[in-house]
Amino acid sequence: MTTPLNRYSKYFSLALAAMTLCLFALTVIARAVLQDDDTRKLIDTSFLQKRPPASSHKKKTLAKYQRTSPKISDQIGQAETKTENQSGSHGDNKGENKSVNKGENQTANNPEIKAGNEVVGLTMWKLRPSLTSDDKNVRLLEREDESTMEWTPVRVDSDTVFALGDRVRLSFESPRDGYLYVVDRELYADGSMSAPFLIFPTTKDYNGNNRVMAGRVVEVPKTSFKLKAKRADYRGERLSFIVTPEPLAEISIGPRMVQLDNAQVNNWEKNWSVIAEKWELEDGKGQVYTKAEKEAGQSNARLLTQDDELPQTLFIIATKPGNPFLLSLPMKIK
Repeated sequence: MTTPLNRYSKYFSLALAAMTLCLFALTVIARAVLQDDDTRKLIDTSFLQKRPPASSHKKKTLAKYQRTSPKISDQIGQAETKTENQSGSHGDNKGENKSVNKGENQTANNPEIKAGNEVVGLTMWKLRPSLTSDDKNVRLLEREDESTMEWTPVRVDSDTVFALGDRVRLSFESPRDGYLYVVDRELYADGSMSAPFLIFPTTKDYNGNNRVMAGRVVEVPKTSFKLKAKRADYRGERLSFIVTPEPLAEISIGPRMVQLDNAQVNNWEKNWSVIAEKWELEDGKGQVYTKAEKEAGQSNARLLTQDDELPQTLFIIATKPGNPFLLSLPMKIK
């Protein structure tokens, strides 16, 4: 016979179990949110501290970033699983070579790489005709057909889909000392690409000086480029940013972009490509170019400090310190 006391004890036990389960779920969710917040604070402060100190003692409010790609650890885990599956699919073959790509092995076994250890800054600008309310110090003079017009750069996020005729420029900020090279290839509807062209450095931009360091902004190009279709199936551009510890001896530059050997670029991609976790600046889209950003982009002598604006997009990359790295970014056209 079930007494009221026994029924009460049963209901109490069930309620207690349900509360325990809810508390456990909330703890897991809270821990994930806290880890995300910690990562957000880490990339904000670590990138900022790479720059020269601010001239004033006023404490800067940290910018807020939102992650817009899978975590770097998840991306690496997926890559490792894919490699293991590919290796396992040939398990019945005699004399099988069980070794995997050297770069993949290093990524899998190196905790520093697995966590992501450097942050690259990139701001993509879309130019619009200047308004009377725009600061005259940030306007750019560029030719449009037979006349010269004033243009104002405005921030857009890295996933922006552009239109033919748009004027675009890019600001790149390296986390380390080195030498920057930018390779561009057109993208086509069938997934193919054009021949690769070296669009930076050129002797017209910074007199060929492609040295980078924390706080130094490199603008590619120093004016802008206009998106034009040479083929009906044109769908955009693929930009590859390469930072090397020493200049590339095999590269010769001139006043204009230089076509590169396809095999050479493929080799760079195979050996230097990095996995990246992408973060976008919250409320950054639509912000206008600042005087400090313009001055830093025009002269190697002007470095951005911890007082100045942060990049629109931050990439946490998985690489070993001192190794060359290659970061690719597609620019899509509607």
